[in-house]
Amino acid sequence: MVLCCKSVTEHIYAVSNILMMSEASTGSPSHGSGATNEGQQEHCPLCHHNIVPGEESWNTHLMGSKRDACGDNSRRLPSINRLRAKAEEEKAAAAKNKKKSTHK
Repeated sequence: MVLCCKSVTEHIYAVSNILMMSEASTGSPSHGSGATNEGQQEHCPLCHHNIVPGEESWNTHLMGSKRDACGDNSRRLPSINRLRAKAEEEKAAAAKNKKKSTHK
């Protein structure tokens, strides 16, 4: 089944809410709980890092290309590879232009 980023985020929120309700009813934290004691952060089920609550934080974590992005989200790899290829092409073009300008 193919899900878009928004659907993935909604699914994670739903699971997180279910776990928090379960935790509230039993009084004990469940594994993979959405909230932790440190500033009420949410827990990524893919990479197990703590995330600041909020949709923007989840989108940045799940689909970002920086170091703090989720390394276990396989859906972001094609976009990262595309960005890396573009950066390498731009670097090669800049080097080629620099080489042309020094040979004139």
